[in-house]
Amino acid sequence: MILEKKLKEVLMKAIETLGWRLAEPTFTLPKQKEHGDLATNIAFILAKQVGKPPIAVAQELVARIQPSPSFLKKIDVANPGFINFHIHPNAYFQLLSTIFKQGKKFGSQQLGKGTKVILEFVSANPTGPLNVVSARAAAVGDTLANILEKVGYKVHREYYVNDVGNQIDLFAQSLLARHLQIQGKEAEIPQEGYQGEYLKEFAKKLPKKKAFSAQQIGQLGVKAMVASQKESLKNFGVVFNKWFLQSELLKKKEIEKSLSRLQKTGHLYESEGAIFFRSTTFGDDKDRVVRKQDGEYSYFASDIAYHNDKFARKFNWVIDILGPDHHGYVSRTKAALQALGYDSNQLTVLISQQVNLLQNEVLVKMSKRAGKLITMDDLMKEVGKDVARYFFLMRSTSSHLDFDLELAKKETPENPVFYIQYAHARIASIFRKALQTKIKADFKKVALELLNLPEEGEIAKHLLEFPNVLAKTAKELEPHHLAFYVLELAKQFQSYYSQAKHDPRYKVVDLGNFETTNAKLYLLKNIQIVLQNALGILGVSAPQRMKKEDAASTL
Repeated sequence: MILEKKLKEVLMKAIETLGWRLAEPTFTLPKQKEHGDLATNIAFILAKQVGKPPIAVAQELVARIQPSPSFLKKIDVANPGFINFHIHPNAYFQLLSTIFKQGKKFGSQQLGKGTKVILEFVSANPTGPLNVVSARAAAVGDTLANILEKVGYKVHREYYVNDVGNQIDLFAQSLLARHLQIQGKEAEIPQEGYQGEYLKEFAKKLPKKKAFSAQQIGQLGVKAMVASQKESLKNFGVVFNKWFLQSELLKKKEIEKSLSRLQKTGHLYESEGAIFFRSTTFGDDKDRVVRKQDGEYSYFASDIAYHNDKFARKFNWVIDILGPDHHGYVSRTKAALQALGYDSNQLTVLISQQVNLLQNEVLVKMSKRAGKLITMDDLMKEVGKDVARYFFLMRSTSSHLDFDLELAKKETPENPVFYIQYAHARIASIFRKALQTKIKADFKKVALELLNLPEEGEIAKHLLEFPNVLAKTAKELEPHHLAFYVLELAKQFQSYYSQAKHDPRYKVVDLGNFETTNAKLYLLKNIQIVLQNALGILGVSAPQRMKKEDAASTL
């Protein structure tokens, strides 16, 4: 990002000297190494303005970049008009001081400029333990919140509790039936009710002789489930700023107030005893019911009121992470916001897709109502928090995810979490052993010219790409970019370090050459800083020790 800023200044100056109207360059990383370190398509943008082919524009620009800045090794032009920049390796090494000095703050940016964001995620019904689909939403939502905060947004994490409605009624009836069964009384769970063993366990804790109404026992059950969900999420590293109860919308008559606003502006109409919202006016495929024939409000009506509340709280950006099969929700909600007078572009909806748990390559079938569940807690017990969180972030949020339980439990390089954490622990081990050999690193005086191996330059380049990865992840709201980045960094380090077995130039600690050792330790310290920062954002720990790293470390 620092070098991109410098290159941008160089190009802007060249454009200005040519008398062309200024255009801001953007840069990409070439896919092939021979095409340099950074590339720009600015010539294509300027070509329309100056009436020349992009290749001619690119050649004129390059000719004006004279003398070439010291951090540039060379510049070349590629058909049909791309400009490729080859950065001098020493420039990357010089910039490592930015990482070292900033430490935990490295990667922090002000892209968001303090913009207030409300990020709602998980929001599972309080009718049972959180399942693996909710766990994925939790990992994605919390990581996105961390990333957005890192790049300068003020993020409010919120969980919407659906504590009223048909599902809660079925939950209450199911729990009441379990309570009566425990007392030896005849009681059937509704056909569409909840069969899970967790209801039996909760019913056992209730006073056996006390007579509960369905409403009373339902309220107790919801309260207990919310408390259980909070505890599960806390153990998963996720804490919300607010748990927003749907029942509060009813108590404060927020649904009536929102619908009244829509009524006054002509966006509601009555048909066959029901009230409809004219969502087709705003591009939806059909109008939506907001009050049913029996007088009950629809779920969508609650959604309208809830989103009205979000915007009334003066959030500049509203992000919803929803579960599978909620695609139709987007257009109708944006339509309602437009009808209420809000800018619907301030709402972003992400769909967290289905999770398939695989055990020995066989799909594990689950159903909350049938009581066949693998919960978030079960998964954490099976594979651990760190592995679970990272595995959920390995694919784009909108893609289905196959979660391989056998792979997740392995403590081998096949498991990406073990591999990444092992890299961090190995670096920590190298520093411990360096101290044991009486080597005290001095990072105030580092002979950077001694970092002359090609892999060292590639590692330095990758480290400095960290802020760009964060910016891209924040822009696209796709945390898998960061998951891939940190895995690639671990691969680069492990590959570099392992070559010491066959080539003494790669040996980190050379007792006969302090300056070279000091320079290599400096590089490792910067790797460690970026690993810690990236893993912290992902919600994964960066261990100082692991079972095998001390035995494997040869310095």
